[in-house]
Amino acid sequence: MTASEVPIRPPRPRPAVISTLRVALPAVAGATLSAVFVFLVVGVLRAGQTAPPSQRPIELVAPRLSGVDDQQRPYVITARTAMRETVDSQRVDLDQPVLVRGTGGDETRATAAKGVFDQKTHRLMLSGGVQVHGPQGDFTTPTAVYDTQAGEVVGSGGVAAQGAAGALRAGSFTAKDHGQAMVYRGGVHGRINPR
Repeated sequence: MTASEVPIRPPRPRPAVISTLRVALPAVAGATLSAVFVFLVVGVLRAGQTAPPSQRPIELVAPRLSGVDDQQRPYVITARTAMRETVDSQRVDLDQPVLVRGTGGDETRATAAKGVFDQKTHRLMLSGGVQVHGPQGDFTTPTAVYDTQAGEVVGSGGVAAQGAAGALRAGSFTAKDHGQAMVYRGGVHGRINPR
């Protein structure tokens, strides 16, 4: 038998497993590529929905803001936490704010459950059981606004005052001249202690 006379064998029949794999493997590969594509598209869409850094809220723990009013009297505003909605926002929300204005015997201290400091108007708006303690006495009021430039405090929604001179109830109060003058309005009722 010569080399040219090598008998040619007929092809062997393929097992069914191999035939199935020839169809199944490309199908699995296609499904995997489709899943990867879907995950990439979903990731891009989610990333597009995430706010840019300038739009994310900024939260501070134990913030401290200090300054002076137009008479160079110091004030300090602290809080448990502070949150600014965005980097560009002028309003800062405060949790359990504390305002201390002045020093020594001239010191006035105000506390509240909530507060908002507006950097544009330089005003601190307090709400929720506002308590003010100072040289003129102690005051409680639902809301108060402190103007950090003028050094004035305005309380509204009803006020109760207690001091050495007596007790007083009114609809609102204004502390003017850096706490040296108090103006009460709206249904003022008081009791004066004899000296």
